[in-house]
Amino acid sequence: MKEHLLSLLTISLNKPFEEAAGEFLSRVSDYFKAKGYSLIIVFNPEEPFVFLSRGISDDYRRFVQERMEELPGRFSYLQGEILTFPDVRKITPEKVREALLKEGILSYITVPLGWEGKLFGILTLYFPKKRKFKRKFLEEMKALASVFSSYLNNYFLFSTLMEREKTLNTIFESSPAAIFVVQDMKFKVVNPAFQRITGYSSEEAKNLFFWEIVHPDQQEEVKERGIRRERGERVQPELYEMKIVDKEGRQKWVLFRGTPIKFRGRPANLGIAFDITEKKELEDKLTSLEENLKAIYEASVMGIYLFDLEKGIYEMVNPQGKKLLGMDLEGKRPEEVFPPEEVERINEILNYIKKTKKTLTTVEKYHTGLGERFIFVSRAPVFGSDGKVKKVVGIFRDITEEERAKQEWEKRADFSMMERLIEVVAKELNNILSIILATSEIGLESGIDETTWRRINQKAKEAQNFIYQLMEIGRGGGGGKTTVELNEFVKENILLLRSMLPGRIGLRFNPWQLPLYTSCNPSALRTALSHLVLNAKEAIEEEGEIEINLGKEQNYAVLEVKDTGRGMSEGEISRAFEPFFSTKSLEENPGLGLTFVKKFVEKLGGEIQLHSSSGKGTSVILKFPLSPEPPKEAKEIVKKASGAEILLVEDDPDVRKVEQELLTVLGYKVMEASSARQALEIIREKPPSIVVTDLSMPEMGGAQLAQEIKKITPSVKVLLISGYVSEDELEKFKNMGIDGVLHKPFGLEELKKALRELS
Repeated sequence: MKEHLLSLLTISLNKPFEEAAGEFLSRVSDYFKAKGYSLIIVFNPEEPFVFLSRGISDDYRRFVQERMEELPGRFSYLQGEILTFPDVRKITPEKVREALLKEGILSYITVPLGWEGKLFGILTLYFPKKRKFKRKFLEEMKALASVFSSYLNNYFLFSTLMEREKTLNTIFESSPAAIFVVQDMKFKVVNPAFQRITGYSSEEAKNLFFWEIVHPDQQEEVKERGIRRERGERVQPELYEMKIVDKEGRQKWVLFRGTPIKFRGRPANLGIAFDITEKKELEDKLTSLEENLKAIYEASVMGIYLFDLEKGIYEMVNPQGKKLLGMDLEGKRPEEVFPPEEVERINEILNYIKKTKKTLTTVEKYHTGLGERFIFVSRAPVFGSDGKVKKVVGIFRDITEEERAKQEWEKRADFSMMERLIEVVAKELNNILSIILATSEIGLESGIDETTWRRINQKAKEAQNFIYQLMEIGRGGGGGKTTVELNEFVKENILLLRSMLPGRIGLRFNPWQLPLYTSCNPSALRTALSHLVLNAKEAIEEEGEIEINLGKEQNYAVLEVKDTGRGMSEGEISRAFEPFFSTKSLEENPGLGLTFVKKFVEKLGGEIQLHSSSGKGTSVILKFPLSPEPPKEAKEIVKKASGAEILLVEDDPDVRKVEQELLTVLGYKVMEASSARQALEIIREKPPSIVVTDLSMPEMGGAQLAQEIKKITPSVKVLLISGYVSEDELEKFKNMGIDGVLHKPFGLEELKKALRELS
């Protein structure tokens, strides 16, 4: 016996949508003896998709998905009517006909699905034979479509609740929405959320007419709708906002949906209400916020604009923005107001924000209505409902007059990361090297195994020089000008430069045959050379080589750093010395090396040249004014001290031991203290001639100790030992009364010289 149509009109609400819909459509397909079905969902007309299907191959499913615009059944969606196709051999286009026949389909019917005047899907039943679609068949299809459309409607309204809960009872009990049944004008069943929203218990609600909780402004309207629903009428709209008054007399807003149902065999209303009071309050606050934002937008001292990525135009620009730029960008494309190189940079930044969805802050140079200006810009993405970046908001100000551009690139030029690293390891590394260097000096003085001690001493001094180089670069250098011989200078720094390069990149140094003297700050020269080598490294993508060449040209010493990297285009060369230009991507820090080097060389009265072409490497040439050879210093014969007393203050026992031995070799009588407090006790009893103290010690450092010593006996000389001291720190120590500073690690000569300068 054929299954009765009414048996199909039930859809399980406590199953996932895909499973419940699939079961329903399979029963429909079997009932009408169809070969299969397909359900196309069209919530977004631009992106319809085959959601469910049965009885058709994957190839045909893909065919339907790819050719929806060509399917004759799409008119069913466009016209909102059931369409029948009794014989597919008579339909067009040809490719659709061929696909259907290949699938074994000779006839089909398309049924639109939707609610509230909107269509959201198409159900297609496929048949293996030609058939006539009689009136009764069409009436049954309409009934089934209505049931399934209603199910789609209810499911998509409450899908979140249905996915979380397995049974209607669980939904009823745990739903954040008030769920209730009204029959004979009174509440018959209410859930806990109803009690929470209205304040009425289940028993109290049963004694109320449903309109009694409605605000007086809407009572008559809601009462009339409820009566009509209880008679079985479908009242439009089904979903609307409504004001209620809770048990305490407080006004609330709810989003209400009423549906006529059968309750215990009699007509009733199923009501579902979400508390949207907070939403309403937020809407009021949002309105106020929008008004405030508008006031900020209009009165802001910063320029503000909104850029539409899809249209490619500046959508809005506030009055201050127009004033800062001296022109109006609103409604214009970047290429209409800025030169090509600036447009290229703007587009690169916008694409970066669109791709990464990150905020980006930059300092950029623009040609505005007020001339060439440096602009500080912070740009942030504005997202659409699909999560994609649709617009970019920019907040900007002119920092030309404040020289913010200069501060920015100088700040970035610092090797701040290296400085932090050095600060962490310098003390321990210096202590270890001090022990090695001092021990080798003592070994040399002993005259035993002199060759071995000299080799150890030489390597220790090389390490000492290397640490000094790192410290100076890490701290940004310091000190004034001095005469530098470039051949020796580069040779001494090769170890440092090689440490910056990976194994795949070679470094070769070609010295000049004669000495090349120039006057400069050695630390700044070392930093400039490091910048050039690092830039060359970045230009070499795989294997390659960097050359450092020295030469002479008239009254200039010439230093060239040449690489075999990717080279630069003419456009890149023309902008290479700009403070914020870089050939690197925005994900990397902009390269400021050439800007730093140019400033350094020109400050010395020299010049810089850049030669490059794409794919053929780059050569950077620095020309320094030559200086006369400095007079040679006469080597002083080391004389031992005549038994003067020194107090040595050092918390590290190993370091203290070797320093004590060095002082003893120099002829001093040495007293020792392991802390500043112990040193002060000794000084109060028997003041020495000189105090040699470490800068970094627990509890009280060497600088503070020096101040305390001067309070007790101002005549005592204080020599401070430190890993690295900048010019500013030297001046500070001098003002504190400290008589001298000796850098660690040091050897016998350095110690003797520092002590001699105190006398």
